[in-house]
Amino acid sequence: MAAGKVLGIIGCVVLADELTYVLSRDQGLSRVFVIDNDAGRILRDKMAKSQMEAVMVSPNDLDRVRSRDRYSVLIWMNPAGPHDDQAELRGVVRAAAEGMSKWVDLCLCFYGLCRNSLWRIGQMGDEVGVPMMILTDIRGRDVDDCFGANIGGKQEYLEAIVSNRGTIFVSPGYAENWQRRQNEKSLEKIIEQVENMRFVFERMGYSTVMRLENGLGDRDKFVSRVDAFSKIFDLQVVSRPCGPEVFEHTYSLAKGRLNGKRP
Repeated sequence: MAAGKVLGIIGCVVLADELTYVLSRDQGLSRVFVIDNDAGRILRDKMAKSQMEAVMVSPNDLDRVRSRDRYSVLIWMNPAGPHDDQAELRGVVRAAAEGMSKWVDLCLCFYGLCRNSLWRIGQMGDEVGVPMMILTDIRGRDVDDCFGANIGGKQEYLEAIVSNRGTIFVSPGYAENWQRRQNEKSLEKIIEQVENMRFVFERMGYSTVMRLENGLGDRDKFVSRVDAFSKIFDLQVVSRPCGPEVFEHTYSLAKGRLNGKRP
């Protein structure tokens, strides 16, 4: 399937576990190339734990990505920081798409809309010169963010929000990234951030944190991180089972498009 085609994937590091999962299940995948940056090395390490090899490449050395008889994937992972600014996130995704546009046949953004930062991603693809798509649920609707993708789609996410007011959703990847970002800060910065977050949570009426149990990553560390988070902010902990359907569905759609199939 998709012989000789290259699928470009622009991913957020928060979804590295989910991306590793769908790639590990693709029996037709020959090679995985990953742009060599900090987020890319995090993905590489997760892939290694799943007995998958990632070929690390510089964005200036992509000649070997193309092959006439092999289906390959070229991945450009990004940190989660740009989510704090819509224009910045859109700019980061566009820059990655431009960087890989000559080497891929389709670009799958492993993101949701993320506060509408990636709204009308097809228009960006037209401007960059490569077809682009983002995570989509089985009803064909773009998912809102990584939490909505894990919960199952746009409708499921809305229902979860309405029925769990005052709840903060946390996925394994989100908790891992939050821990990683704290490790990079000084004690003074951590204290300042915690106090700011505590103020926001109190004003917004948050009382609960929900673990989105998708079965990926290190569950013991996930539980420990969420427990620590809940104690800092005096939040009750609940959990919800989740599945990979959105990620599997979208990846399947992307491969179908590479083969010229209509959604």
